[in-house]
Amino acid sequence: MKIFGIEFSKKASKVQSIITQLSNMPYWSNDFEKLCKEGYQENDTVYACINYIAKSCAGINWLLYDGEKEILKHPILKLLKRPNPQEGWSYFFQKVVSYLFIAGNVYIEKAGNFNEIYCLRPDRVQIEAGDSIQPIKRYVYSIGGQKIYFKPEEILHLKLFNPLNDWYGLSPIQVAGTTIDQNTLAKKWNASLLKNSGRPSAIITPKEENIGDKGIEQIREAFNKEVGYEHAGIIRVLDSGLNYQSISLSPQDMDWSNILRSSNRQIAIDFHVPPELIGDSENKTYSNYLEARKSFYTESVLPLMDYFKDEFNNWIFKDKENLHLEYNSDEIEALQEDRQLLWQRGKDGVNSGIITPNEAREFLGYTTVKGANDLLMPSNLLPYASVPEMGEGLGSEEES
Repeated sequence: MKIFGIEFSKKASKVQSIITQLSNMPYWSNDFEKLCKEGYQENDTVYACINYIAKSCAGINWLLYDGEKEILKHPILKLLKRPNPQEGWSYFFQKVVSYLFIAGNVYIEKAGNFNEIYCLRPDRVQIEAGDSIQPIKRYVYSIGGQKIYFKPEEILHLKLFNPLNDWYGLSPIQVAGTTIDQNTLAKKWNASLLKNSGRPSAIITPKEENIGDKGIEQIREAFNKEVGYEHAGIIRVLDSGLNYQSISLSPQDMDWSNILRSSNRQIAIDFHVPPELIGDSENKTYSNYLEARKSFYTESVLPLMDYFKDEFNNWIFKDKENLHLEYNSDEIEALQEDRQLLWQRGKDGVNSGIITPNEAREFLGYTTVKGANDLLMPSNLLPYASVPEMGEGLGSEEES
């Protein structure tokens, strides 16, 4: 292919050829069931973060353009309202975003020529490596002992960057795993302690000076069967040869709020969600909440939507350079104040004669129109030179 007399040819990556040779069936090491159950289903903070992100993304409308012209009727627009007979777009896209943050991977299947699209469970999909020309040979979907094979172009694989895996994305739940475990255990421990009327645990001391290793081991085994968050605060019945010594807990020790607050905030940070938006009321004033929502959209949602937009366009309109999807950020309520400020700046620039109407339109993200390339001046403003006395006065004052 030649463009402006320069010949371009498609060449394979030298590195990619080695990667495909070394890995016939790339391996995804994450335990999806564990990520779902322990990371998402059993931790309300993680659930709140992912749910908030998913619903925020799903609430943004998509627009279709042919070059700079908006297209109002097209099969793709129907697809973005009803991706398949079982799902509307909002639920479908919430599932896409949720899978991305739970597993780090999303697989979207197209049926026919984008007549329908489906979001597949990521743990059921494997990548089969190809060669240096076509790195991915096919996608393999496994369920109930059966395998379904998809061509690379039939699947859109969305993933989060994973520095140690060339094929699969990295789950944010895996990254935040330690904090999530701490948060979950703290909540369960606190709940069990409250359930048992806040009674403290205790230590066991043998009355005999020397009971031997076997005796110590027997006591340890018996005690270990009753420790953990599910047994917090339960009174133990001891043998006559053992002493029960209560460990006193101060109100501060029994109040896990500090631990929970810090771990809740850290989880929110890991998912790029301001803590105020998922129930942290310590700094939740009205102004802080508005700023948090604005920050959430500008720093989390919009970059994520940019990623989706690029991948959708590359997949759907691969051979159609002019057609492309855009998302409508003008309708986002949290950003309306910024949008109004931009409008005001554009209007002020035009009214003061600093920029043309077309320059203002481009500034606001609109296309240019005919007859709007001239600077405009208010009728009550005149050049200094057109008023002789004013000009002379200013001149003499400057000379003095």
